[in-house]
Amino acid sequence: MKKPLLIVELAGPAGVGKSTLTRALSESNANIRIGEVPYIRDGRNSGFYLWNALLLFPVFAAVALDRSDRALTPQQMVAMTILKGWRRRLRDADSGEGKVIVLDQGPVHMLSDLLRFGHKNLRSTASSWWDRTCRDWAEILDVIVCLDAPDHLLLKRVRTRETKNHRIKTYGDEEAVRFLAMCRRTQNETLSSLRACSRELNVVEFDTSQLSLGDTIEKIRTLFLNSIKKQR
Repeated sequence: MKKPLLIVELAGPAGVGKSTLTRALSESNANIRIGEVPYIRDGRNSGFYLWNALLLFPVFAAVALDRSDRALTPQQMVAMTILKGWRRRLRDADSGEGKVIVLDQGPVHMLSDLLRFGHKNLRSTASSWWDRTCRDWAEILDVIVCLDAPDHLLLKRVRTRETKNHRIKTYGDEEAVRFLAMCRRTQNETLSSLRACSRELNVVEFDTSQLSLGDTIEKIRTLFLNSIKKQR
């Protein structure tokens, strides 16, 4: 079984172009593929969800017993379950020689989302879970590409796209800007936790307002090549 050469996550706030760039990267080179999240409605993944949710039962129970804030939603428990088991699937993936796996809405996104919308004491109530999850993912992630753009451009992109619904579409300008600031703050908190676990984790930033899609793809592909050379 040949393991992937690189596992990369594209991170950033809504409207920054993560999904578009992920697809474009995978279409630009046969050695770049998208890391698919285990789909919960696919019966073939039932064992994955049952087993990993069972392992997380003590964590779910500890958070439920902390009545200082709202309970975890089913969607948040699903995200935590994915975080528990997906890493092993990616690590053991028979991806073929020379493959780069790119994650859209990977661990940085999921952990940041849990900080934004989950139990306010999640990190303290389930500190062992948070630390272990960050450590496990820091071991397997090679590169995190943080994408960003000015607020006005992000809001224009989100509000004009037809393919996805997003809560930010219902916000006025001031509330939307506050939401984007919260997204950046929680992402930075997550990145700090991951970096504390691995000095080798490479975090790179790109302003998508300054580059065309083609230029961004070329720069990221160059980043991939340089990262692979460092591993050899």
